[in-house]
Amino acid sequence: MKKNIYTLLLICLTAGNSFGQACGNSGPTQCTASGTLTRPGLSPTSDSVAPFINGIPSTTVIQFKNFNQVNTPFGLLTLQSLRIDSIENLPPGLCWSTDRANNTYGNQESGCIKVNGTPCGNPGQYKLRIIVTINVG
Repeated sequence: MKKNIYTLLLICLTAGNSFGQACGNSGPTQCTASGTLTRPGLSPTSDSVAPFINGIPSTTVIQFKNFNQVNTPFGLLTLQSLRIDSIENLPPGLCWSTDRANNTYGNQESGCIKVNGTPCGNPGQYKLRIIVTINVG
């Protein structure tokens, strides 16, 4: 079963012209989970992410703590694991990776997502959505 968690963050870009690289998860251990979040969710929030500027290499790390329960059309279910499948609406030139080779996190486990590269997309704000697969047993 696939489920959008929610909009992650805004990345602000300025104008520039170049060709982007297509990439998804580029491998394990690309960031380090801090494990300091006290409740499920993401950090930083969208209003505290520095802008990505076209043509300039940049990196941001998003820390998260996995949920222990999820709301589904079938009611509130206990989550056994969550796997990050993709990030939608990521501007050209940027890649994402996690601190896990298989992108899978257990109930209330901490992790991180690293977004980096040299953006070359149209200027604007991009609301990113993490697409995940959840396992509720």
